[in-house]
Amino acid sequence: MTTLDQLPLSDVVSEVSDLVQDGKSETQAFIKALANQALSLAAKAHDFPQLLKLETIGVQNLADSATKPVLSSSPYFSAPTRATKVVAAWDLGAGGKPLQEMTAGNAIDRWVGADADNIDSGASRPLYYARVGSTAQYRALISDGKLTVKSSSDQNSSLECRVYFRKAAGILGEEVYEDVTGDFSAGVEMTVPAEAGWTVTRVIVPPGWKGSVTLEDTGGRIIAAMQNPEEPNATANTRARHLQRNLYRVFPAPSGDIGVGFLCKSTPLRLVDDGDVPEIPVHNFMVWKAASMLMRARRYGTLAREFSNQAREHLIAAVVENPTTYELDGVAKVMGSEGTSS
Repeated sequence: MTTLDQLPLSDVVSEVSDLVQDGKSETQAFIKALANQALSLAAKAHDFPQLLKLETIGVQNLADSATKPVLSSSPYFSAPTRATKVVAAWDLGAGGKPLQEMTAGNAIDRWVGADADNIDSGASRPLYYARVGSTAQYRALISDGKLTVKSSSDQNSSLECRVYFRKAAGILGEEVYEDVTGDFSAGVEMTVPAEAGWTVTRVIVPPGWKGSVTLEDTGGRIIAAMQNPEEPNATANTRARHLQRNLYRVFPAPSGDIGVGFLCKSTPLRLVDDGDVPEIPVHNFMVWKAASMLMRARRYGTLAREFSNQAREHLIAAVVENPTTYELDGVAKVMGSEGTSS
């Protein structure tokens, strides 16, 4: 349901035009671009609950990864699509506690050998997490092999799907890409084998692509998937779409299956069509911030500062009215209230 602070893009353009007293139609595309910049700035400034997603992931360090393909034999996981960072993480096991983000500052002090801080009194449970790269996968590739690209639609046979990946026996950081064409509804096998693990760094489908796209391994297991709902409904098939996720690892490696909860923050969907509505309630901030940036571009410094101050007030109000909340084990919590913030 649309609220007072979640109005369509057309309303943002109209209100900005009123503020700057500029109804030029050729300016509207520029205002839309500024509105999206403002939306991105608002999302970076606060962990709005509308952009948070709690993932429970089974982290494993077992030899039988072939029968449990959620993760491979290394304790890696990939954040949900559009996730920009992990806000907080917990070991969900008995006696589990919040995980700390691995940083350059604590890596030297606490990640050396098997000390008490590292292994948590010998329990061999993870205490830290760290971002280690990017991937398009949500499930690890168990063994080297050729991937198959599939689509839920039979209308993509004239299009190319580009897959960036590391070849079998390839060098880390020297990924290649392959442009895949054919009958995607039946499945198109790629020509070059991919290396096991989290090897697919990015998947791109072009404008006009219909339906979903998935990558399967030689056993038919889906390791990557892009669905239409990841884009605004009205514009889902009008531009290229990228599938890329952040790749994380936990330390130390657990000795068996454990559940870990990761609260991930996503980027807001870009507003393209006039009827697109922002996911977070920052309409007033977007109007004033876009007007401020427009005035700054036209070198009206005084007005730009005045509009920027108004935008700041509206953002503060939006943050106060939307505390960063999440739900863990069916219980609603507020970030920072129980020492879970990272």
